Amino acid sequence: NVCPEEECIIYTRQKKPLRLELGIHGGYHINSFYVGMRMDSDWRTGNFVGLRMELYNGFDFIEKLSMMLDLNFYKFSDYHLTPQRGTFIPPMDININTLALNAPFVLTWNFKLGGNIRPYAGAGLVNMLILSQNRDFIIEPFYTTFGKTIPTFHWGVIGRAGTKIKTGKSKQVFLEASFHRTQNPKTLYLMFVSHVFSLNAGVIF
Repeated sequence: NVCPEEECIIYTRQKKPLRLELGIHGGYHINSFYVGMRMDSDWRTGNFVGLRMELYNGFDFIEKLSMMLDLNFYKFSDYHLTPQRGTFIPPMDININTLALNAPFVLTWNFKLGGNIRPYAGAGLVNMLILSQNRDFIIEPFYTTFGKTIPTFHWGVIGRAGTKIKTGKSKQVFLEASFHRTQNPKTLYLMFVSHVFSLNAGVIF
């Protein structure tokens, strides 16, 4: 008997119920890309808007870990493209006029410092679908292989950090910075690779 002289008191900790938060956000990005071993772009800015779903208490007794899923619409426009060494393609200035649906899934660690300010950081995977693009943007052999220069499906990795600020009983605003790298699933010579830094702000309800 581990409690010979008094009654044992057993403490149990109940798992908190799942909690889903929804939000909207928007911001600016700066990005560049390269097209196989053919062309490199410069860095240009653009904008994006999106929706966010964040699920809390999805892991047993790890209350600081949450799961974020975003649906973002990115706009990409004007770029200057420079041929890589040994590539006999002239430089070009082109409006790629591209709209992309970006869907990152991020495991996020929430730091509880007390008060209304709640920093967080996370990493995860991202999928991107090209919804439309300028069909006059032609770089071979991409155009012959895919029927367009920018392939439809891209995947990659993402990292982000930000701060939530509680402004009411259930309302929060947030500021966030992120970086993601995506590519289509092809060999190096048919690989379209994009690097994107983003800064955005949003509201969680």
